[in-house]
Amino acid sequence: MSDFDPSCANIFEARHSGDANACIGENGYVDAETYAIGYFQATRQLLEDVLDLRKNLSQDTLVYPILFNFRHGIELSIKQISKVLNDRRIIGVNVDLGSHVLQGLWAGLRDQVEADRRLVAMIDSLSVVVLQLDAADPMAQEFRYSER
Repeated sequence: MSDFDPSCANIFEARHSGDANACIGENGYVDAETYAIGYFQATRQLLEDVLDLRKNLSQDTLVYPILFNFRHGIELSIKQISKVLNDRRIIGVNVDLGSHVLQGLWAGLRDQVEADRRLVAMIDSLSVVVLQLDAADPMAQEFRYSER
């Protein structure tokens, strides 16, 4: 039996010194880019762990967090790119930042960058992945919950 008493635990209390403490909230990074990078890093780590057969992990259970993290990282990236373009007045992107519908977010970004062929080429090169994720989980719920 463990000496851990959950009634007095504060999961946000720093218990280690140095690099073992993550910065969150007002003490952390709060932009969508940082969040997206975290979701992509978690996706990569989970994929590496599943593919490492010595760890004996189940791809059948980890597929959901892997796909959720990947999808959410893409959603946050689209929103961050849109925000940066708007904030810098490069392009007025008409994207609903409250939406979770990848196809709509992607189309909104794509429609607004028509004038810059480099941005169009970058967006078009990623469209197949974004649209496949949107088709598999159109409302950002399929990878989160077992029931609709």
